Amino acid sequence: MRNTIEWMVGGQQGEGVDSTGELFAKTLVRYGYSVSTYKQFMSRIKGGHTNYKIKATDERNYYSGDGIDILLCLDKETLTNHEDVLNANAVVIQEGKETKVETENTPEGKPFTVFTVPLKKIAKDLGNPMAKNMIALGISASLVKLPIDILHSFIEEIFAKKGEEVISSNKQAVLKGFELTNEHISNQINELKTPSEKDHLFISGNEATAFGSLMAGCRFLSAYPITPASEIMEWLSQELPKVGGTVMQVEDEIAGICFAVGASYSGVRAMTSTSGPGLSLKTEALGMAGISEVPIVIVNSQRGGPSTGLPTKHEQSDIQHMIYGTHGEIPRIVLSPATIEDAFYMAAESFNLAEVYQCPVLVALDLGLSMNKMTVPSFDTKRVKINRGKLLTQEEVKEFDETHFKRYRLTDDGISPRPLPGMEHGVHTTSSNEHDESGYISEDPENRINMMKKRLEKVRHAMVQEPFKVSGDMDTSDILFVGMGSTYGMIQESIKQLNEEGVVNASHIHLQQLYPLPIDELDPLLQGKRIVTVENNYNGQLLQLLKQYAPIHDRASSITQYDGNPFTVKSIVKQVKELISWQH
Repeated sequence: MRNTIEWMVGGQQGEGVDSTGELFAKTLVRYGYSVSTYKQFMSRIKGGHTNYKIKATDERNYYSGDGIDILLCLDKETLTNHEDVLNANAVVIQEGKETKVETENTPEGKPFTVFTVPLKKIAKDLGNPMAKNMIALGISASLVKLPIDILHSFIEEIFAKKGEEVISSNKQAVLKGFELTNEHISNQINELKTPSEKDHLFISGNEATAFGSLMAGCRFLSAYPITPASEIMEWLSQELPKVGGTVMQVEDEIAGICFAVGASYSGVRAMTSTSGPGLSLKTEALGMAGISEVPIVIVNSQRGGPSTGLPTKHEQSDIQHMIYGTHGEIPRIVLSPATIEDAFYMAAESFNLAEVYQCPVLVALDLGLSMNKMTVPSFDTKRVKINRGKLLTQEEVKEFDETHFKRYRLTDDGISPRPLPGMEHGVHTTSSNEHDESGYISEDPENRINMMKKRLEKVRHAMVQEPFKVSGDMDTSDILFVGMGSTYGMIQESIKQLNEEGVVNASHIHLQQLYPLPIDELDPLLQGKRIVTVENNYNGQLLQLLKQYAPIHDRASSITQYDGNPFTVKSIVKQVKELISWQH
């Protein structure tokens, strides 16, 4: 009996790889397992190799895993590409002219079983040529003794609109897969331990971010479709209208942010979503939001750059752009959720921060977090609180008794009371030029100094509720890993392996607030540690950020990867061992 299963389906785009993986993942979720997924695909509509990876465990996991126990090959390229990561005694299911079972070895000498099945012919004989993937799913499910009724229930849901005949033929295909397994490779069946009942969701980072935004009172999104952020707009386009909200798919990225700035200025909680190339185009308007002190949330789902770069691949190379992008200097807050549930809560909190500090808030996702699904505990919506900062009511505006309201009045905390356009006694001017307290354009040097200090100082102590996560024994550890975004699960598993092997005593800080960096809280934790950042970019941007604020230059290194793929535990552990070897 096994506690974990690592499964992958691979093939050409357009062969149903994604839908096949999604169905198997949902089956495992419904069975009660904690599931993490990762899908790789090319930046084209059809053709080219794609795969969908799943790891299911009884205990919570945050990472789709390094290895493969069951590999479903819908093309020859799948086995060629992934043979080297097969686990010992893995089962490979592939298309062939006749049914046969063979034993082969990986390049590292690990044995695996190749189960060749004429899937297309069997599907045709069953009267449904499209059902070959269902037969393979039946084989996969039977190898771990998943209840067939769970797969059947999903088939009924998925094909409900296509009629009983289609439902029946797909059920027969799954049953045929079970029969083939029992007839030919019953010795490979290794039952999954029955998990305990869990209250959880199966959701992606994009969906969680959109959901958190909705719960926080966001009622307007304007965006332009871009991988890997488009699902935020797609999800909200279904849900926002139900609560009186609006989604605008606009003509370009510049319009995306400008519409959102206008909506926010009018008093609506508003956001825009994008990826790196889109953020580049939004940069000028980002500066306008900063100088006019308009609260706005910008979700940036990072991908491989620069320019068009690797549109469907993973990277974390926008750190410096999000913190420093725009000519001149503006107030901003940059957040980076570590997990999918963090994406929900931090998206919700970002709207409070934007309105309390009257500035742009950037939420940094990455492709690994954005597009891939994971089981997470059901969200506690009672944790979502709404704080609109110094947004004034009509009665409060009247108390100022001003003919022309001082929208940018100087205050002790740098945050000015904010009326909405059209309020009586709240008439004010705003622009993208430097201005005085009333909003009128001013180039007076003293006024410039006062306004710059007001804007930039007000966010100095801004902080999200959980600016970083800490794990491991901080008192005894000699190496401290620092990461951001979707590297959380890989780092956690790497630390476990390194500690168990006795290689190092490692601990982990995962940053969720990149700017302003909470250095006063971080500094005591960084003292006396060998620091290793784990980040998906070339220059070690996260390490450079830490070095700006902490005297760690002689004891800090970075492990980087920038090939478009996420880290594996194997790659992190290998590089840590090399670092230690080099030091000695």
